[in-house]
Amino acid sequence: MTMQDDLNNILREAAYHGDLPAIAEFVEMGADPAAGRSEALAVAAQQGYLDCVKLLLALGARLEDQQHLALRLAAEQGHLDTLRFLLDQGSDPCAKDNYAIGMATKNGHLDCVKLLHMRGADIFTRNNALTLLAANAGHREIVTYLQEPAKN
Repeated sequence: MTMQDDLNNILREAAYHGDLPAIAEFVEMGADPAAGRSEALAVAAQQGYLDCVKLLLALGARLEDQQHLALRLAAEQGHLDTLRFLLDQGSDPCAKDNYAIGMATKNGHLDCVKLLHMRGADIFTRNNALTLLAANAGHREIVTYLQEPAKN
């Protein structure tokens, strides 16, 4: 492992813990926010650390890395503000076959499902997969939401 690898790993750990000063310091020391296909950004989004997400993007992390992994993880964990910010910055709500809305559905994050749908994620998947996913997980509110457009 190189010193650069060490710095990048430490940057990812700082993002995991939401440590803004450490993120700035490690980037100043040479850590690359886009390293590992922007893993630090994905970790910050997964934890819901919106300020860290903003800082990492400003320092060079890329939204589109790993098929918009940061967006998918924010949706999976139900971090609505982080999800909204990533979408506002241009992250693709349909990336990786609508994975973000699928994970938000599975985990019962109705607000995230609604936001992703409003931003273009497809709720009319093959064989009503999202509705079945929500039903199997016991998320009745999401089932109701997903069925509303079909009634109109």
